[in-house]
Parts: sequence; structure tokens; C-alpha cells
Amino acid sequence: SLTNEPLTIDNVTSLSDAASKMILDQVQRAQTISSRALNPLQKDGILEVVDALQKIASQVSIAAEKSLEMQDFSEISQVVKKAIGEYQKLVKLDPGRGASLVDQKQFEEPFHRLARFMKHQHIFKEIEKQIGKGKELAKEVHDEDLRDRIEATNEEMRALFDPFNQIIQRLVNNPEDKEAQSELKSLLTQAKDVKARREVLKKEYKRVQKDSPSFGGVAGFKSE
Repeated sequence: SLTNEPLTIDNVTSLSDAASKMILDQVQRAQTISSRALNPLQKDGILEVVDALQKIASQVSIAAEKSLEMQDFSEISQVVKKAIGEYQKLVKLDPGRGASLVDQKQFEEPFHRLARFMKHQHIFKEIEKQIGKGKELAKEVHDEDLRDRIEATNEEMRALFDPFNQIIQRLVNNPEDKEAQSELKSLLTQAKDVKARREVLKKEYKRVQKDSPSFGGVAGFKSE
């Protein structure tokens, strides 16, 4: 059950920004480390990593948006891999062995949150697709009762957006939330049920259309 505590619903922008902020926070810390480094080679190495991390921070948002659009996560995965690789280099170069940086688990957390969010976004694409199909079908149907029933399935599908959003946010916050996992399964079952019922209505429409008298495409009486 949802708590009374209102959930802050994240989106790809807020989560990408949090990941970029984590990178830039380490950049700031690294600049402090480099100003203290006595070994010139070490100093140069740290500044090289700083430069790489700054570039990566500017790529997170673009890669995430693109991956979401294409439903192909290879681009954002590459960016995350590079960020973690540069962070590990920084830890090795730091004379304090990373004592001035956040630990790796903490560094990776914003990226894991982004990944958990993106993993579930195909659900919304599918809902939108099903609503689109439902609208197209409703446009074709002239029988009022049948059209009303088709439109009702569309409304049911649309009503699932918000519950899905809430549950996915809970899983972004805590992937171990067993209750949210179970509620997600239940919502997916509901969505499949609505889709199946709409398919039945579509078959009914096709059957009615087949049984109705056709005017054989005579001009002005072309059957739709």
C-alpha cells in the first residue's frame, strides 16, 4: 500500500542531473587533491581525470534521453562505465587512496537509480501504444454501444499511468521493496487484462462488420 508520504516522482532529467552532480562533486574534490599533490606526474594524472570526468558529466543527460528514446541502453551504459573507470583512476592517484572522495558504492548509486528508472520505461511506451490502438479502433466503429465499451478500455488503460509511476518510483528508491515488486506484477496483469478485453471487442467489431450488408463499393455507399 502507498504510504501517506507523497513520493517525489523522478524523471530522466532529474536522475541524469543527480548522476552528473555526483561526477562534478568528485571533480571539485579532485581539484583540491591535485592542488595538494607534490608529485608533478600525479598532479598531471589527476588533472587528466578531472578533464575526462567533466566531459562525461556533460554526456549523461544526452545519452540517457537518447537511450530512452531508442529503448537501447548501450549508449548510457558506455557513459556510466567510463565514469566509474575514471573514478577508479582517481582513487589510485589520490595520495589518500580515495579518502577525500565518496566511496565507490555511493558514487555509483545515482547511476543505479537512473538504470532502475530506465528499465521500466517501456511500460509507459506500451500503454501509450495501446491507447493509440484503442483510439484508432473507436474511430472506425459506428455502433455506439461497442464504441463506448472500447473507449472505456482506453480510460482504464490511461488510469494505470499514475499507479505505475508511483510503484516504479518506489523501486527506483529501493529495488528490494517486495511489496512494490508484487504491486508492479499486479498492475502488469491488469494492463494485460485491459488489452485482452479490447482485443475481444475488436473481434466483435470485425464480426459485426463482416455480417453487415455490403454495398459492394458502389459510389457513395462504399462500406468502411
